[in-house]
Amino acid sequence: MIRWLVAILAHVALLASPLAANAMPEDDAAKPRVRAVIVGNTNYDPSATEVIRWVPLIGAYNDAVMVAETLLKEGVARDDITLITEKPKDDKGLTIHQTDLVPDGIGTRAAILGALKKVVDTTRPGDEVLISFSGHGYHQKEMVEGNEPDGADEIFIPLDIGDPLPGDPDKRLPRAITDDEIGAVIDAIRAKGGNVTYLADFCHSGDTMRNAGEPSDMPPAGILFKKKFVEIGNGDFVKDLAVETSKGKPGWGTFVAMMAAPSDTEAKQRNAPAFRPREDRAPHGILTAYSFANLGNPAVVTYRDLATRVGSNISEYEKKAPLPLFDGDLDRPILGGLLKSAGEARDSWLVVKPSRPRDSETMEVDSLEMSAGSFNGVTPGTIIALSSVRQNGEEQVLLYGKVESTTAFTAKLVPASFDDIDASAWQDIRDIDGDRFSREAKLIATIAQRAIDVSFRVARPRLPASPTEAQKAVLRWIDGLTELELGKMGVTFVEPGDEADLLLNFDGRMLAVSEAGTKVTDYGAADIEALYAEDGQAEIGFVLGPSLTRAARFARLRKVLASDDAMGTQADNPSQKVAVRFYLLRSEDNFNADGSCRIPPSAGLAYEKVSPMSRPLGDSGFTDDGGRVFRKCDLLSIEIENTSGEEVYINPVFFTSSGAIYWLPSLRSSSDVRYPPGRKGVAHLQFGKEMDAQRLQDELIVLVSEQGDGTAVSYAKLVQQPVLVASSEAEGKLVAGETPTMTLRSGGASAGGLDAVLNSVLGGADRSGTSGQATATGAVRFEFTVPPADRAGS
Repeated sequence: MIRWLVAILAHVALLASPLAANAMPEDDAAKPRVRAVIVGNTNYDPSATEVIRWVPLIGAYNDAVMVAETLLKEGVARDDITLITEKPKDDKGLTIHQTDLVPDGIGTRAAILGALKKVVDTTRPGDEVLISFSGHGYHQKEMVEGNEPDGADEIFIPLDIGDPLPGDPDKRLPRAITDDEIGAVIDAIRAKGGNVTYLADFCHSGDTMRNAGEPSDMPPAGILFKKKFVEIGNGDFVKDLAVETSKGKPGWGTFVAMMAAPSDTEAKQRNAPAFRPREDRAPHGILTAYSFANLGNPAVVTYRDLATRVGSNISEYEKKAPLPLFDGDLDRPILGGLLKSAGEARDSWLVVKPSRPRDSETMEVDSLEMSAGSFNGVTPGTIIALSSVRQNGEEQVLLYGKVESTTAFTAKLVPASFDDIDASAWQDIRDIDGDRFSREAKLIATIAQRAIDVSFRVARPRLPASPTEAQKAVLRWIDGLTELELGKMGVTFVEPGDEADLLLNFDGRMLAVSEAGTKVTDYGAADIEALYAEDGQAEIGFVLGPSLTRAARFARLRKVLASDDAMGTQADNPSQKVAVRFYLLRSEDNFNADGSCRIPPSAGLAYEKVSPMSRPLGDSGFTDDGGRVFRKCDLLSIEIENTSGEEVYINPVFFTSSGAIYWLPSLRSSSDVRYPPGRKGVAHLQFGKEMDAQRLQDELIVLVSEQGDGTAVSYAKLVQQPVLVASSEAEGKLVAGETPTMTLRSGGASAGGLDAVLNSVLGGADRSGTSGQATATGAVRFEFTVPPADRAGS
């Protein structure tokens, strides 16, 4: 089936195409830019307020200058940087960054909001916008009752902050900048196609103060407010930006948040980064210091790479500091890959090395667990490099491990000899300085050598009695593949009639691609005559190579999902913390005059809302009395709710019968996978293609992960196009006279073929957590089966 995802199908195409992400406008004036609003508030006056005496912060100035100078070195234009800070009036004997930069203003409320409004007004589609805040933070009574889960607004403290007004029972701080105001800026930029990176290095930033290393005059968080209904005040700025948001075009930009501390925690200022010589350290916010110290690392390409390094650095060098939170589209290149030092992406994860047992004289381990498994493309035999950070910020490999076994989400590493490091290093692990590595630490795991898996068997097509030149070219291309090329594709070819996973068959001018055995997929066929006419054998290989690679990857991932052993088992499965509900909108208004599908104008769909015209499909999404029958253009809404009292990460992944994989959070307005208690997320699917006479099967997998090391758990990298892109697109344009049907059923799976929807938990897996504790991931699986059109109900 072709899925038309409501209002944002173009975004799917961008995700699926590796070329689209690198496309640049021809007009230089329209090229994406890196732009920044950098705030570093340092000269707080403790005598200016009485309720809370805000102390000066040297590190906030150092943060702001370092961020600005780093961007300039990376090729960002000075005119695209707004620097709001001022040199500390009293350095207190601490190191202050020396700079020739002239700030654009000081951190009053008006200056900060003015700079944010300016960047909104001038944002162009594709711009990368960094918003960096360093200074004091706090939280206070929410402006709108029920707007915040904890009843509080997280706030950033400008230099002109005031005391609560006399008679204000909620004791809100005048001129504070609230998380709602910052959120309005972020929404307005994204609505215009800009991509936002929000770096919040202040206390209580986790839902959007900094401890200066001195005794704090601040009362415990929450003492300044009590819950009651209030009217929103001082809302002109938010309303103004709401107008900007309404000007946004379809296809919002992405969002990444880097937050120094959870909403109930104080962030820390230190002489950092600690892995550098003492003379090269200076007071900084820990998040800013370690984030920008890692930007020059060639292995740091995506935000997830950065989160891995920052987590490893803080676990090793800043034991008492809170672990920062990273959220949003973490698999994107940092600032869109527009910095000079941007490199080629590669996967990296964290591995927790335990501390040395007290009764042991050596730091020996037999095995370690890595927070990535078969679902991440890690296979047995893969060699993993385990690294730490040297004083100059570079990574040094301490150990090599070999993947002995995997679950869906984890891998077991055992000692391995590779390059110039022997497996015996595991018998007494040493740190970078050669000392016994006794403390617990998070090591950085990267793939040093991939295992070659060519277990996916493809049956060669049988030549007809009078083959065409195009058919001969297909076999010449197959025969000419090298072992290296086959390894990259993950396939091996067998003779026609031999046992195989995938079958290739000539059918006139077409080459049909189909799975062997039970046909629950419809990969379609490639017009090899047209390909051969375009550019001979080279064009055939250009299309077939990636297609077979996608088919092999699709089959392996589905095999993992179908295996309880591969998914792992766990008594306390996180997937039990969510509810999945389905709603159907069926209307004659779903059709255009030509028979194609559309979203009814009166549907009232929203990114986080089910249409009031939709009806629920049973309490759990499906009924047990014969199933539900879908028709062409039916609109299915999938609502996922965190019903627990704990925060979780939710990744709905949709496997289609064409071999495509969609990551549903990427098809909403936000790539945020973080679900606080009570949050509901909604995705919409519309069935837009006729069915042929075979049973097709789609699968919705809802992956649920507990909060662990502060980094959002995302499976966005699973996304791929249909196996045969061209044929799928062509079939999607066909409109038949007869409206076929599709049936959803519930119950157990049967050996004779999957003719039902399996609504069950497949188990979980452990993932390295903040202090080496396991963090679970589990899954709920739904299978959609399609009967032949001539037997479908009405």
